[in-house]
Amino acid sequence: MVEHSSRSGSVQDGILLTRAASLLAAPETCSPDRFGNFPVLSEKFSNALLTFAIEQDILWTFLDADDRYLKAHGRADTLETNQSVVSVLKTQSKDNADKLAEQLRNCLRILTTRCEPLLLKGACFIAEEDFKPQYWRFMCDFDFLVDECLLRGCVDALEAGGYRSLQSDYSISIDKHYPLMMKEGWPTGVELHTRCLRWPVQGLLDATELRKNATIMESEVGRFLIPSCNDRIIHLVLHAQLGSNFYRRRVFRLRDAVDFTKLCTSGEPDLDVVHDRFIRAELEDHFLAFVRACEQVTGFSWYPAVKYSKRHSLWAETALKGLEKPETLKVYHIADWMRLGLSVFANPGRWRGAVFSVTNRQRVKRHLERIVRQWRNLNSG
Repeated sequence: MVEHSSRSGSVQDGILLTRAASLLAAPETCSPDRFGNFPVLSEKFSNALLTFAIEQDILWTFLDADDRYLKAHGRADTLETNQSVVSVLKTQSKDNADKLAEQLRNCLRILTTRCEPLLLKGACFIAEEDFKPQYWRFMCDFDFLVDECLLRGCVDALEAGGYRSLQSDYSISIDKHYPLMMKEGWPTGVELHTRCLRWPVQGLLDATELRKNATIMESEVGRFLIPSCNDRIIHLVLHAQLGSNFYRRRVFRLRDAVDFTKLCTSGEPDLDVVHDRFIRAELEDHFLAFVRACEQVTGFSWYPAVKYSKRHSLWAETALKGLEKPETLKVYHIADWMRLGLSVFANPGRWRGAVFSVTNRQRVKRHLERIVRQWRNLNSG
């Protein structure tokens, strides 16, 4: 077995895993030859690589890609002492995906009695496949967009169905969604959005336009909406580059490359239209830098019609280098926190948004640390 002790090795293998994830997300339109031959993933199995897969939300990709490679080549499992750990993780991941699909059905049965919810992000992948579990897609919550005037009724309906909010502090003028609601026995929480972004961007993700362009889905769980493929890509890019400050911080998550691949191969978006909308919103660099990073990770030219500038390629190179050496991004993080501090002084009304940004990042960090700790306990046992 080949052990990878350095983060560099785990990053390079992680990028290969993301290419494999692209195939898992859209197997009907992709083939392994498209990206070349993958290395024997079992021989590259290591603590560093598994931890990296967890951090980047591509754990199932690692486990499933490894299994598929072995079966395709008629090889016996070579994970040796890691077999028991992998077996537990695969079982947990599969059970979680099955429960997520059933939970989404449950949520929609409740919400469709009060409104026609518009599904966002990961929930769309499950619903558009007739609620088939999407093992390749990590999900930390379900997001629904509802009309502001119907929010209270939707919250009441979920509470009647056993869901409870984890916090009471909420301002509809500042917060983009109602506090996360959880129900005992289900794997994830529910966020009811009244808008997609905390601070709206002119011409992008307007709730009225989203509904106008969406596909109406009639189902046994009720009537709901799924955004157009163009709008889903816009939301994906804005959520990462603007909502999470990834553009300013030169951060790129490998899960986003998997989502982008799925949308491009199964939804047939018009990237020229998407590009034009970002130009009009004066966010062209955010979009092209993101697409360029996806291309470098997946090894495929998703948008051959465009010419990237040096700054777009440099952003992608810097972000991917940051996966290998996070310390290289420290200067961008510091600059962004300084910008955030100055914006609070310039607009005191946004101080709650700044506080939320800090506490939310701490919560996510604690969640990731807990997952890694659990895996390490399994491995040591």
